[in-house]
Amino acid sequence: MNKTQKILTGLVVIQIILAALVFYLGRPKTTSNEPLIKSVSIDDISSVQISDKENNQVTIEKVDGNWVLVNSGNFPVISENVTKLVDDLANIHTGRLVTNTSASHQRLEVDAENYQRKVDLKTANGDFTLFIGSSPAQSNVHVRLSGQDAVYLTNAISTTTASALVSNWIDTSYIKIESNNVKEIQITTANENLQFQLNEAGEWNCLQLSANEKLDISNWTTYLTAFTNLRMVSPVSTTMDESYGFSSPLAKLTIKYTENEQEKTGELLIGKKDETDSNYYAKWSLSPYVVKLASFNAERITNITKTELISVPATETVAP
Repeated sequence: MNKTQKILTGLVVIQIILAALVFYLGRPKTTSNEPLIKSVSIDDISSVQISDKENNQVTIEKVDGNWVLVNSGNFPVISENVTKLVDDLANIHTGRLVTNTSASHQRLEVDAENYQRKVDLKTANGDFTLFIGSSPAQSNVHVRLSGQDAVYLTNAISTTTASALVSNWIDTSYIKIESNNVKEIQITTANENLQFQLNEAGEWNCLQLSANEKLDISNWTTYLTAFTNLRMVSPVSTTMDESYGFSSPLAKLTIKYTENEQEKTGELLIGKKDETDSNYYAKWSLSPYVVKLASFNAERITNITKTELISVPATETVAP
C-alpha cells in the first residue's frame, strides 16, 4: 500500500468514526426508565383538559362516575377513549432523555406558549400538565412535564390520541333514522315549502310538483340519506338561548317515521350561523341537546329548491 492509499484509508476511517460519533451523540440519552407521571390511574382522575395550538380545547370531567363534556350540558363522552388516553399517559417513561435545558423547549414545541398539545389533569394525587411537542420520527413525540426542564422522547402517546377536537371524544350522530322507515318529510325555508310523501306503492313524490314535473329519485335519495343520518360538529347546551336563532329559524325539517312499530315525528330547527367557526346552531326535537352542524350539512337544508329535485327528461335525438 503506497502513501496515497494509506492517507485515503485513514480519511475513510476518520469519516466512519465521525459518523458514528454524530449518530451516538444524536441519540436520546438513556436515563432511569421510570413513569413520567407517577401514580396516574383512571380511578384517580377527575378532569382532563386538552388544548392545541389552533385554540381548540376540550374539557372532560367525571360526573357521577361518567365522563362528560361539562361545558356542553354534560354530553356523554366515549369512556374507552378516556381510558386509552390515561393508559398512554401512564406508559410514558423517562428512559429516552432528549435535553435537560429549557432553551430547547421552544424548538421541540414543549414550551408553555408553544406546543402541539397541552394536557391538564386533575387527580387525587395532584394536578399535572403535560406538553406534547414535535415528532422527530414516525410514532415518536417529544414530551415534557410542567415544572421540569427535562424533555423526553416517547412512542407511548400521540397527538391523535390526545385530540383537542370534541368530535374525537363523542358519538357525533344527531339524527339516525332508518330511511326505509320514513313516511313523510317537510322542509320549510325562507324560499320554499316542500312536502315529500311515500305512497302505498313505495314511491316518493313531492306535493309541490306540477302534473308534468317528476321527482328526481336519485337526487332525492341523496337528500333522504343526508336528512336521516345527520352528524353534529359538537354539542352546545341543553338550554335554549335566544342567540341560537330558533325563534326565527332559517329552516325547519319535519320527519315522520316509524320506529319499533310506533309512529314518530321529529322536527329539526336550523338557527343562526356562528360566525366564529361558520357552523350553524340546530335543535332536533327528539334530543335534549342544541348542537352545531357543519355549514355543508346545514346549508343543504336551508338552500334546498324544488328546481334541483325535478327530473329533466332526456332529449330525444332526431335521426338525420
